[in-house]
Amino acid sequence: LLVAHQSTNTVSVVDVVSQRSVRKISTPSPRSIVCRGDAIYIANYGSGTISVFSIAGDWKQTNELRVPKLNIVYISMSQGPSNSNLLLATCHGEGVEGSYKDCHNYAIEVTSDRSREISQRSLILASKDGRSVVSVESFGLSSAGTLQVYDFDAFIKDERSAKHRVWRDVGDKTFAREAFLAGFWISPSSVFAGETLEPLESSQSAMQIPDYSQPIVYTVDSKFIRARRLDGTLG
Repeated sequence: LLVAHQSTNTVSVVDVVSQRSVRKISTPSPRSIVCRGDAIYIANYGSGTISVFSIAGDWKQTNELRVPKLNIVYISMSQGPSNSNLLLATCHGEGVEGSYKDCHNYAIEVTSDRSREISQRSLILASKDGRSVVSVESFGLSSAGTLQVYDFDAFIKDERSAKHRVWRDVGDKTFAREAFLAGFWISPSSVFAGETLEPLESSQSAMQIPDYSQPIVYTVDSKFIRARRLDGTLG
């Protein structure tokens, strides 16, 4: 388990079995982390850099990727088989307004260290299979927003002409993460399933916490924490 400590410029490597921190990685103001194979990508807020570390190489830094804007707030990347060489980074300007008035999204080729701006959405996320880009609007800033799903290749080539496959209005804070390759996207209080992001009727709760070691989501309300299978019914 990797835990970013932005204020102390470190990332803790935690052994979840012993529940102990076994190593600390130094990197400036770490904000978002992606692990893919041997590589660990850590976005550094305020410097416009993404530090790359190698697990097999004794957790040493092996590369540094750059984008033109300084404030990287989130990075995502496919697990394959498609587009596994592209890392998506979202940058915001200063202050609250910067998260919807001054947004810049970059596609970074991790093998060549080249980046280019592809859109100015509030946030974009790569699906785990690399086939889709999910655009998130109004996350955390209002009581509702949208999730929009696009073909990955079409969006990267020309976001302005790409047509959304899915447009989903969401009645809660819309920031969502994909839990598994099976395509379950989990927001703070909802679970969306499949390529069409259908909301599961029984998924509404105060909080949703995915268990990344198995296909289970923990739903939390004022009285109970329930473990539910990530399937079509959340049984």
